[in-house]
Amino acid sequence: MDIEFGKLIDDASKVKRDAVHVAVVPVVAAHNLLPGSHVGLTQGSNDKVSLISEPSIGIIDPYLTQNVLRGQWCWLFLYPNTVTGMRHHWSHPAFDDDSEPQATLDSENIVDKTQVILQSEKYLREFSLDAHLDYESVIDIVTDCIKNNNTYVEHNSEYARDAYYNCDQAEFWKHVQNVTGLKIPDREYLISFSCSC
Repeated sequence: MDIEFGKLIDDASKVKRDAVHVAVVPVVAAHNLLPGSHVGLTQGSNDKVSLISEPSIGIIDPYLTQNVLRGQWCWLFLYPNTVTGMRHHWSHPAFDDDSEPQATLDSENIVDKTQVILQSEKYLREFSLDAHLDYESVIDIVTDCIKNNNTYVEHNSEYARDAYYNCDQAEFWKHVQNVTGLKIPDREYLISFSCSC
């Protein structure tokens, strides 16, 4: 009987212990991630992963004993039965066949892109202060908004809602996209902060 991870074992009497190969690839976290998180590649990247990038292609190293912070590198375990030619060198539709890191930007463009991300992170950190939330919470809230169209409802306070409605919302979402690497849905507007009043 073939081993099929990601599915329950139908008949335990037909299987024995075994050892398996697992396709892995080094990736960088677009935001803080937990071990075992299901992630996909961010748009236009072959090494940056996010919780809300679709489709999910694997899980963050489940054996880690600590969280992966934004910008840290870790192993991505690709889903079972998604790779072909498993021989310590494998192919998968999400990755170029040469398996080398993509190097399409020259050093000046990398510096420019890094500066844009840093400026956007600064903007969102300042927003976090105005909203009386920590930066990671803001990233989690906007991620949930993009992926699930959910709104963060604050209770006994209006700081987050006021910070959101007092900012330039188009600029806010531009900075969110720069920092997370996530494509902002083509909706007229996104509402991510509200109060219970």
